[in-house]
Amino acid sequence: NLDALWDSLLITYFKTTLDEKVDFGRYKTYLLPNHGNVRIFTRDLMKMFPEAFTRLSTGVSSRYGLVKVLAELNIDDYIDCDAISDVDDLVISDCIQLLSDKKDISEYLRRREVGFYYHARRAEYQMLTAANDFRLIARKLIAEVKTTDKDTAIKHYADELYKVDTAYRHFNFYYDKTPKADEYMGLAQQIEYLYGEEWLSRLADKWEKSVEDENWTATNYPMLSEFYSQYLSPLDDKKDRVFVIISDGLRYEVAKEIVNQTKLAEHR
Repeated sequence: NLDALWDSLLITYFKTTLDEKVDFGRYKTYLLPNHGNVRIFTRDLMKMFPEAFTRLSTGVSSRYGLVKVLAELNIDDYIDCDAISDVDDLVISDCIQLLSDKKDISEYLRRREVGFYYHARRAEYQMLTAANDFRLIARKLIAEVKTTDKDTAIKHYADELYKVDTAYRHFNFYYDKTPKADEYMGLAQQIEYLYGEEWLSRLADKWEKSVEDENWTATNYPMLSEFYSQYLSPLDDKKDRVFVIISDGLRYEVAKEIVNQTKLAEHR
């Protein structure tokens, strides 16, 4: 019976993607004997006929209630499973909880990237990656913010601290792209609290102390009032035209990212 064969194929592949200690209970009768061949064949099916595999996966999962197998498991048991789409809901939910518990989820996210359904949920996984990166960077750099002289404070932000703002912007960018923004609002609120209450408040406090009673004209960095004399005046005798792009309110970390992307583009 071909229908039974296809069902057994999917259920067997499902078994191979879970931790080997997982008890399959009543589903054991559907398992085919050669798991290695089943895995190779199913992987080829995914690559060559993705729409057919999606129909097979959805149908078998619905008829047999395969998601019930996952009910008593933890993320380590099914992190590599891509046999059914329901797994991604569990992984995303687990990862959000782990982020709330201040855990690093980068390894889990890396392992999900090779899964069949990853691209269908890419926006959400990118959001989780950005949230994880932000949390790791913010926690590290919050501890490094110190009261110093203004030039040292400027250099520290320009070299390292700006990365917090970059990671925060990336999270919000991917969060806005997810189709379930309301469901992930709790995570967004956690990121917002870490950024506003812990990062910005500490940065502002240390910055204010670093610039108290400072003479702003006595600095190693060029002042805005010197822009023409330093950058444009030397070009007066040149025949080429010079264009100056002024963007009011452009964040430093955005400009930094534009510069880095431009450098990458030049080397391609």
